[in-house]
Amino acid sequence: MDTLITSAGTVRPGHFQELDTAFFRDAMEVNYFGTLYAVQAVVPGMLDRGAGTLACISSAAGLYGPFGYTAYAPTKFAVRGLCESLRMELRPYGIQVSGICPADVDTPQLAMEKPFKPAELAALGETVKPSDARSAALEIVKGIEAGRPVIVPGTANRAVALLARTTPGLAHAHADHGVARSRRRGSPRP
Repeated sequence: MDTLITSAGTVRPGHFQELDTAFFRDAMEVNYFGTLYAVQAVVPGMLDRGAGTLACISSAAGLYGPFGYTAYAPTKFAVRGLCESLRMELRPYGIQVSGICPADVDTPQLAMEKPFKPAELAALGETVKPSDARSAALEIVKGIEAGRPVIVPGTANRAVALLARTTPGLAHAHADHGVARSRRRGSPRP
């Protein structure tokens, strides 16, 4: 295997106290361990050849923890952490590792999660329009080909990611303002 792109993903948004523990466990099994097992399967061959590319889909929710994604975001933080550690460990052996952090992409999974999104999450999501799958895929491929260790597709997503990384207090204030605005519009308190 020369290149592995993992895209394990399941999501069940909701208010923390309303989510069954099974959602947390299932998300970790699919999102993190689904990625880990695939990586473990191909790394030995890449080490033998002294070359290879690993590209793992995390999420923008793996850069900052959005409201309503308490079962999902930690799993994507874990994927991002795996990529960062692997990049340092495998680079001396000629293996490139990229962590990919897209925001919402217009897919059937995004449509599936919509009825479960708390109003606060839906309101926060209005600030960044979902990208189409083709544009996201092209940007991801370009990032992999360029050898970027972190790929954040979409201009608006990159801006939000930069804000969260460089000025987390401002990012939190912006998110808190969006949650408060949503609640003023009538979102029920969990």
